[in-house]
Amino acid sequence: MNCTSCKKPLKEGATKCACGAAVAANYSYDLLPDEPAKKEESGPGQQYALPPGSLLPPGMSVPAPTSPGEEKPARVLRADRARGANSMSGGKTNFFKLGVGAGAVLIVILLGMKMCGGTSTKITGANKLDQGFTVYPASPITRNFEIIGQANYSMTIEAKTGDVNIGVQMRSPKDKITPEVVKGWSLSPVKKGESKTLTGELGTGTYSFVIHTDVKTGVQGKIVATVK
Repeated sequence: MNCTSCKKPLKEGATKCACGAAVAANYSYDLLPDEPAKKEESGPGQQYALPPGSLLPPGMSVPAPTSPGEEKPARVLRADRARGANSMSGGKTNFFKLGVGAGAVLIVILLGMKMCGGTSTKITGANKLDQGFTVYPASPITRNFEIIGQANYSMTIEAKTGDVNIGVQMRSPKDKITPEVVKGWSLSPVKKGESKTLTGELGTGTYSFVIHTDVKTGVQGKIVATVK
């Protein structure tokens, strides 16, 4: 207990201080100092706080205390994310349906073109002839044409001054046409003063109308031919 005047400690039971001040009769001799007021712990994490300097097992850490009134938000699935996932799934489905529909339409168009003859034949080269000629043994006559698709041909040869051999021969565009090569082809003979017509159907490829003779003085005649 301390003196109320000089604040010096007093002996237990003393009625007067050394400074001369009287001690109140109702003064309490509490030998223990007043305990500081305990602070109210807030937050669920405060009751698990460790003393400073405490060692923790490797890989563990103490979570930071939360401020009073601050609460950790709960993890929830946002509605907009869910809607986004659903919209993406729906987009893929719609894209797949669109692709299937476009493919079906394309198939119908192609079938319609085929049934209606939409795919046309392409013919290039000497697909129409009506002219006279003079052929020599060393110089076979060839009139070349090319077909993409299907086509029919007609070839009429009139041999006026001698015998000739005629035909329609499929060949490569790079083939050299010489008398030796022509003699190896299967040709039809036409006698002097006569005429002959050859017809047939041809597919995709490169062809030649061919006129050849063995008459050394040459043969004059006429060719009428069409490819269509």
